[in-house]
Amino acid sequence: MKNATWLYSTYASHGYLINVPSGAEVITVQGNGATPDYNRPSTIAYAFGKGRVVATGLTIEYSVARRGPEWKVFFKALLKENLEFSTPKPKPKPSGINFIALNFFYYRQYNKMMEKFNGLYTNSTELGISNETLADAMNHKLLAEESYAQAEEYGPVIANLQRIAVFTALRDASLHIKEAVRILEEGITT
Repeated sequence: MKNATWLYSTYASHGYLINVPSGAEVITVQGNGATPDYNRPSTIAYAFGKGRVVATGLTIEYSVARRGPEWKVFFKALLKENLEFSTPKPKPKPSGINFIALNFFYYRQYNKMMEKFNGLYTNSTELGISNETLADAMNHKLLAEESYAQAEEYGPVIANLQRIAVFTALRDASLHIKEAVRILEEGITT
């Protein structure tokens, strides 16, 4: 090893490397526990393209766990000297508006409020809602239906949520039917 420390690992060494590229740095070699065999490299490192290759026949983690602290030092040095990492650039957050999500929200709001409106309007006499209040609420419902019809010009709304052009019509439809429901609910309490 380059720091003149010879580490050997008995049965955790599973072979030595042959056809070592010229210029490769020999980091560890095999041996019998008393004498290193420099003709049998067991760990090497060499440049390859823009990177670096580390090859070994050792199960280094075995020796780190069972052969002493010098193996831990060796393993850390091996990693630090031969591995590089870079912090990935943060992905830019998508800019703009997610029209699909907004359109779906307004689509759901429109349908939910339309159902609520229909229930309130059907029971308006039982609930004591005045004719003037009903007319005001109905006006907003008709405006909501007109806006929704504009959103349907491209086909079924649910199939066209990705369209920016659907956004304004759906938003207006949702807001008008919500106002119609608010008027009916307020009419119940007065």
